[in-house]
Amino acid sequence: MENDQTNLLKETKNKELVNTVLTPLKINLPLDNKMAPTNNKDEEDETKTPKLVKIILVLLFSIIVFFLAGVFYYFALKSSFIDVPRESVEKTSLPAKVNPPIINEDIVVTTPIIKEDIVVVPTFVTKVVDYKFPIDENILKNIRSIDGYCDEVSVAQPYKEDAFLCTDSVKNYDPCFANINKDLSIQPDKVVCQTNPLLPEIFIINLTKPLLKTTSPKPINDNWAWFLELEDGTQLSPYITARPTIDGEVAFYGSKIVNGERTVLIGNLVKGEIWTAKKKVLKWSTNKNWITKSSEIVNIKTVWQ
Repeated sequence: MENDQTNLLKETKNKELVNTVLTPLKINLPLDNKMAPTNNKDEEDETKTPKLVKIILVLLFSIIVFFLAGVFYYFALKSSFIDVPRESVEKTSLPAKVNPPIINEDIVVTTPIIKEDIVVVPTFVTKVVDYKFPIDENILKNIRSIDGYCDEVSVAQPYKEDAFLCTDSVKNYDPCFANINKDLSIQPDKVVCQTNPLLPEIFIINLTKPLLKTTSPKPINDNWAWFLELEDGTQLSPYITARPTIDGEVAFYGSKIVNGERTVLIGNLVKGEIWTAKKKVLKWSTNKNWITKSSEIVNIKTVWQ
């Protein structure tokens, strides 16, 4: 019984001791709570400082971006990649005025070429040769001669009074040219024949009969030629017999036959700085007649009159 009371007394004292120790702690708890706000303010100051730094960095970055954009725009105006004509910028404030277009020589505009629109500009003008009896007696001494006579005017060149059709009783030669210049010492009883002026086939006919005298003036036709050469080198002379009809059109000039083909010129020559003519290429068919292979307008390089 006494032991029980002694134990109870010890437990009571222990509880009082615990209360005595814990009581100051309970009293100090409000003091700890009062210090909490002070710590929160320090934390807020610490959080405000990084935000201010961020704002300053954003402003600096924005200023740098605007500065670089201005520099790029300045150099872009002077760059060849953006071609802004300076004159057009300076004159925008002036009254409306029609100015000639500014051509940028650095820009090359390529236009598609259509075959039908291609025009080949010749690098020559048609040469007109006024053929005459040679005035150099040395030339006449060094060329061959035959006997013959001239009792017809020239068919190949009917528009010159010194041109004749001559013969040696076997073959006709047209044209042959007489010396009609009485001031020359060359004998008037000779004519010179050269059917192709591009070849050295020139000869003299010693007249066995007096030269035919013409009393009426000859007509003038200055777009005629007794020999001509086209731009492509084709050589032609006028028909001195019957003129052939090709597709209902009369051919005035013809070439020699080469590889079964012949070139003819339809109608008169068209006179100009560059003479032209309507050309037809004929081909000998299996039906033993000439058929048209091609037709075109061609340039004439040289004419002999």
